Amino acid sequence: MAKRKNISASQPQSPTAATFQRTANCISGYANNVRFESTVHDLTLVFGQSDLSTGTEVIKQHTAITIPWTVAKLALYYLGININFHELYNGGIPVAPNQIPPAFPEPSADTRAKDPHAVEAFNLGQKLRDEFISALPG
Repeated sequence: MAKRKNISASQPQSPTAATFQRTANCISGYANNVRFESTVHDLTLVFGQSDLSTGTEVIKQHTAITIPWTVAKLALYYLGININFHELYNGGIPVAPNQIPPAFPEPSADTRAKDPHAVEAFNLGQKLRDEFISALPG
């Protein structure tokens, strides 16, 4: 019987110490659209691809992956690193004007009355959008 290494909570194993192997049923695909669906427990990313064959854009969703919020937060960190490094070596990633996220709608008086975080969420959304736009090339 193999001896198990004891790792205490105060000494977490480094993520770089992991070995990665793809399973036989691992799939690879392409998506140019991601939809986010959240619950208090986790975040689901639904991937899809634009289909213009009918003359009207339809997003054909093909894969959904659900991750816990901890993994979502770590993924945001690592995605940010990858984007920043890519832009450092290759230049800024342009975003077409029609793809820039729209401004957040200001919460109504009814929404403000029902949600104590509505104004703070609106301000945070506006701030993040402004930061996104100001970081675009050109």
